[in-house]
Amino acid sequence: MSDSQIPRRDLFRTAGSVAAVTAVSYSRVLGANERIQVGIIGCGLRGQHVLTVFQKVPSVHISAVCDVWGERIDQALQKAPEARGFQDHRELLEMKELAAVYIATPDHWHAPIAIDAMTAGRDVYIEKPLSLTIDEGPRVVRAARVSGRVCQVGTQRRSAPSFLNAKTEYFDSGKLGRLLMMRCWWYKNPVHILKAPDALKVKPANLDWARYLGQVKWREWDPQQYWNFRAYLDFGGGQITDLFSHWADVVHMLTGEQAPVAAVASGGIYYYKDGRTAPDTVHATLEYAGGFTASFDGLLAAYERGSGAEFVGTKNTSRTSSSACTHANCRTTMSSWATGRPRPRTSPTSPM
Repeated sequence: MSDSQIPRRDLFRTAGSVAAVTAVSYSRVLGANERIQVGIIGCGLRGQHVLTVFQKVPSVHISAVCDVWGERIDQALQKAPEARGFQDHRELLEMKELAAVYIATPDHWHAPIAIDAMTAGRDVYIEKPLSLTIDEGPRVVRAARVSGRVCQVGTQRRSAPSFLNAKTEYFDSGKLGRLLMMRCWWYKNPVHILKAPDALKVKPANLDWARYLGQVKWREWDPQQYWNFRAYLDFGGGQITDLFSHWADVVHMLTGEQAPVAAVASGGIYYYKDGRTAPDTVHATLEYAGGFTASFDGLLAAYERGSGAEFVGTKNTSRTSSSACTHANCRTTMSSWATGRPRPRTSPTSPM
């Protein structure tokens, strides 16, 4: 099947499934020769990267781009010169030809924009997390049900062939045995320690700071809170919702579990005394009804960089890891799955 013949519901599924978007419902089937008109809302590193991925699908046309900073609008328009540029997503949604939008804004804007888009009759693909707060989640679900629109939240491993194969080979086959524990880590993730460039010490005239803040309490221009929003809990959930969310989704995909029954976390700002409010070091553990736990260690100041996970079962231990992953081009490189007998714990009486 050629790209131009992709079924409507799989139309935005892209190479490597970095942005596997199924954001167009069957209710608006277009002719075989027509292209799906998509708007990009949020044109930072992630938004511009996924824009270029969409452009590899002949059935997709980028018709509009939106960002609070004029410079990023210009950068996106260089990649999609036929698109129209906006600083306010509500104006973008007035374009009648748009079928769907892709949302890659800071987390505090995810739910409001998704609700606006579906209310305006657009299907939505949104980067995780779906919302900044728990209370916002049901509102997005309600908007999808009332409007009849499709809303998909993306994580980087949900459609990755290596993880789908691992599910079949290790979990569904029983090779791992009964899962007892999953532990994962993400060390020195670069996008959580970004430093604003000197050029942003003074707010650019074409950057709408008030629009960026949105519903967040007003504060004067702070280049760090703009450039590294993940470090501030007003704009995102830190490493838990930005990084652990990927691995927690893997747990759900591999085991069929939907949600934990208990959770506990600890950590703090131990190293980066740069004004951030999100912990630079965090440990979290989830407990599941299926009789296993999933834990996460996020260390921004670790000496090495990388991410990985270990699944310990009654018959085998399965491991996967990556030594490098950048925000702009993370291709889900966690493809080196390996199994082996669980390693015995060191005896309390053994010399250390």
